[in-house]
Amino acid sequence: MNLRDIESKVANLQVREVRNKLGAHSVDYANREAGNTESFVPVRFTLSGMRCDYYNNTTLQHTEVDLKVILGEHVELMNDMYDAIYRKSIGTIYKTNKDKREELLEKIDDAKVLRNGGIVMRTPDGKRIFITAFESDKQD
Repeated sequence: MNLRDIESKVANLQVREVRNKLGAHSVDYANREAGNTESFVPVRFTLSGMRCDYYNNTTLQHTEVDLKVILGEHVELMNDMYDAIYRKSIGTIYKTNKDKREELLEKIDDAKVLRNGGIVMRTPDGKRIFITAFESDKQD
């Protein structure tokens, strides 16, 4: 993951767009695609349903956002970034200590399994057992 890719991915997150439209720049949002300035009005936030509705004050276009989805995208990207940074740091710091590097990289791999809802168990001799759930594509 290089810096330009990261900047582009962060800039394209929908949660960032919603934050700019409703929080930071609600009355002077610069729409770069249309080349004009717009204003937005939040209409309804429902945290129980994790939804947000808002209107474009200029065009009266209504937008409904699923906060759970866009926050999930944000968290996933941030986790991927932390993962890449940590891996790069380990490679640099422990360049000459292969055992320590492998040990720490294994822990990152374990954390990825845990993050995705899996379980990692270690046997007394250090072997790892992964338990993950999946949905069958089979339809009866």
